[in-house]
Order: sequence, then C-alpha cells, then structure tokens
Amino acid sequence: HTLSIVSGQVLRRIYLTAGAGGLILPATPPGVDEVPCGQSASYTIVPDAGHHIGDVTVDGVSVGAVSSYLFTNVTTNHSLVVSFTLDTYTITASAGSGVTLTPSGAVSVNHGADLSFSFHADECHSVEEVIVDGAAISFTSDSSYTFTNVQANHSLSIVASVKLFPVHALAGAGGTIEPSGTVDFQCGSSPTFTITPDPGYAIADVLVDGVSQGAVASVTFAAIHANHTVHAMFSDASPPVVQVIAPNGGEVFGLSQPALLQWSATDNAGVASVDLLLSRTGAAGPYETIAAGEPNSGSYTWTATVPTTTNAWLRIVARDSAGQTTADTSDAAFAIAGPTSAALRTITEFALSPAAPNPARGMTRLTLDLPRSSRVRLDVLDVQGRLVSTLADGEFVAGRHTVEWRPSIGMRPLAAGVYLVRMAVANRTFVQRCLLLP
Repeated sequence: HTLSIVSGQVLRRIYLTAGAGGLILPATPPGVDEVPCGQSASYTIVPDAGHHIGDVTVDGVSVGAVSSYLFTNVTTNHSLVVSFTLDTYTITASAGSGVTLTPSGAVSVNHGADLSFSFHADECHSVEEVIVDGAAISFTSDSSYTFTNVQANHSLSIVASVKLFPVHALAGAGGTIEPSGTVDFQCGSSPTFTITPDPGYAIADVLVDGVSQGAVASVTFAAIHANHTVHAMFSDASPPVVQVIAPNGGEVFGLSQPALLQWSATDNAGVASVDLLLSRTGAAGPYETIAAGEPNSGSYTWTATVPTTTNAWLRIVARDSAGQTTADTSDAAFAIAGPTSAALRTITEFALSPAAPNPARGMTRLTLDLPRSSRVRLDVLDVQGRLVSTLADGEFVAGRHTVEWRPSIGMRPLAAGVYLVRMAVANRTFVQRCLLLP
C-alpha cells in the first residue's frame, strides 16, 4: 500500500477504473483519487449513450449495477471498477403465408447498428404491404428493408395475398359449362369445369387454351398457375321431326292442276332442307322425286302429272345441318285423277264435311269437296269468333281434300271447348263445330 501525507494529513488512495462505454465522476486522472484518512468519498457512474452499467466491483467484490457508490470513513486504500455494456434492441419480424423473410422472429441488434431484412414471395403469392412499426411503407415487389442506426425496438411485418388467375369458360349453342364466364381461382387450386349438353345435343369438342381435348365431359386444371380459357362446343344429336299434313289420305288431285303439299318439320338446330317424294303404287314405293333441297316452308305447290293413280302416297324427308334425316309418309292413299275421273265427276258442290272424330282429342280431320280448282282458306275460330289458327290458305285442285287439325303441333296448347272451323271458297263460307277434349 502507498501512504501519502499532505500537510500533516494521511491520505488514502481509491483506484478508479472505468471500462469502455462510460466514466466515473468526479474524474481523477490517471484514475486515482486521494482521500484524507477517516473521511468519505462519493462517486457517480455515468454510461455513454447507447450503453448501460454492466457491473460495479468494490475491492474486487461486486455490488451490482449501481449508478453511484459512497466510501465512508476511509482508513485504507480501495478500488472501484466499473464495466459498461452496449445497449441492444429487439426487432420483431413476421411474414404472412407464402413469403420468405430473412431473418425473422425476434432479432437482436446493437445500439447504433444497421440491420437488413430481405423478403420474397413464392409463385402463388404477392406482397401486398410492408408495415414498419405499424405504418405501411412503399416497397418493390421483391425487396428488402434496412433499419439504420438502431436506437429503439422496432417491428417489421410483411403482408401477402394469394394470386388469382382468371379462367374464361364459354359454351356454344346446345349446352352449358359450369362454372361459366370469367371466374378467378386461387393459385395452386384445381378447379373443375363440367360440360353438359342440352337434350338432343352431344358434346362435339372442348378446347382448352385453344387446344382440342376431344368430347370430354369435364376439364380440371391441376394446381393452376396461369390464365386459361375453356370453350365447349356441341352438335345436334337428334334428327328432325317431320309430319305430312296434306295430302294425308282421301284427297283427289286433278291432272295438270296445282296441288298444295303441306308438312310440318322441326329440329333442334333447324331444318336445312326437305325433299318431296311421290309413290304411285302404294306406301312401299318406289318413290319418285317431286322436289329436292327445298326450304322448310311448310308447303309446296305441285302440278299433278301422269300416270293417274288411286294409290298415291307423299313422303317428306327433312334434313338438318348435321346431315341427319327423318321421313314421314301420308297416313293413307290419295288419288291423282284425269278430268273424266269418276272421283272428280262425283263432286258437284263445294262442301265442308263435319270433323272426324268429333269430339276430338289431339287431332281431327276435315274433308273439303271442290268441284273445280279454287282458292281456299280454312280457319279455326273460338266461340267468340277470334282466329285461333289458319289450316290452309292457297290454291287447291278440284277434288276431295283432307286437312288435319292438330292443336298440339306448331301452335300453343289449346284449352278444351267448342271451336268453329270455317272454310271460305268461291265467295261462300262453310262452318262446322268441333269439340276439343282435354
């Protein structure tokens, strides 16, 4: 030990040692303070900015991280040693699903230091927001963020969203696709589209992104990662429906006279054309062509030709755009007669015979007697005199003609009740009553 005597006083020494990051006040360079024996000495410990007191030892014994120390009744030399520690802060970093953030979690950083974080979204996500200390900041799509000169705790949060990819689904005429239109799907999902043909139609082809998949009933996109298109196409799978209306049995057509041939033909996609064929030897044929490739107008005026026959049959062949055909033949034979034919000579007066059957359900026939070729209009009226349907309106050759009334074909359903059938011919009018059953 060193003993100092100043002006008769005995002095004791206190050795003061302050580590990096702070100091002991009052400072007594070179770190030795002399205190008169028996007196007290007080010291204040001051850390630098960004530091805090780590530990204080007195005479080699720790007294903790105290900010001051008092030596009382100093009779011996002493030591005061102080260590300082750099301040550290915590940056809490988190990211949503689909984003890689490095580093992440609770990350320690020293006072005044810089700390960088990088973030990157995977192929199915995009970064929507970067939030620093609770406030959103601007950022680039794949980027980083650096905290500089850190002097406090901070937080960093990366908010992501799942990418959406639109699929445009379109169905052509004749069917549906579900879901349809433009639908957004989350990246990585596997949506399925179901293709359903309408009654009478079939799936013709399905294009995915313009590439044919064949006549498939469904399309599934596995783990979708891009925009797509689905186009379903359908074809007419049902042949036309056709029915001969006139002549349908019992009519007599005069040679070289115009004869009105009538039919009804329908199809899912429309009737493209009709052929009209005639047999003079019975329903089994053979049939000759009257006209081919005619539009589906529902009627055709034909001039009756030789040879005459009492066993004539009309066949109508309907064809749709897919090339499918259906044929129908007269229900019974009609006649083609010369001007001296007995069938023509027996008709001397215009007449409209009663409907048969009557009452009727679904269909009834009306017979027209024409002693000469005439223009005939045949209408159906309700009991209030309102027009319900026109069954015929055109030139008829001399003879007996049968016209069918089918309320369920080519017109709206009719209520049961009494109807009037009116024939206007040669400035004369004929009326018959018909009861339609439910």
